[in-house]
Amino acid sequence: MGFENELTIRKLMISKGEDAFHENYENAIKNIKSLFGKKYDMVIDGKYVESSETFVHTSPIDTRIILGYFPSGNIQHVQYAIEAAKKMFEKWRKTDYRHRLEVCRYAANIIVKRKFELAAWVSYENGKNRYEAIADIDEAIDFIRY
Repeated sequence: MGFENELTIRKLMISKGEDAFHENYENAIKNIKSLFGKKYDMVIDGKYVESSETFVHTSPIDTRIILGYFPSGNIQHVQYAIEAAKKMFEKWRKTDYRHRLEVCRYAANIIVKRKFELAAWVSYENGKNRYEAIADIDEAIDFIRY
């Protein structure tokens, strides 16, 4: 089985399924709006980490839209994250390549299943239109699979 680019828009246009694209995207927009304004936690090394400060992230589309509240990291958080990454890198680099391929394929498949949700977030988070947003998600899938 060879590598094949995701190309969501192209495939839907060829199959005359562009209406399905717009419907899926609109449904995803409705679903993510219920998550706007949520408070998110910081996770380092698989553990929830406390932070005394938070920041608000708004959409560039409309800065009145609060996408979420996020913890502000400090130098200790950065050092902790770097140490955790170094530790995990040692484990990862010793992992058989076949298992690493399985992990990457598994991750790519999760993104495929959630591509419209992720594209909707990209639109609100970066101000991209739906076509650019889905292309960004497709590129991420391609990168992981390749």
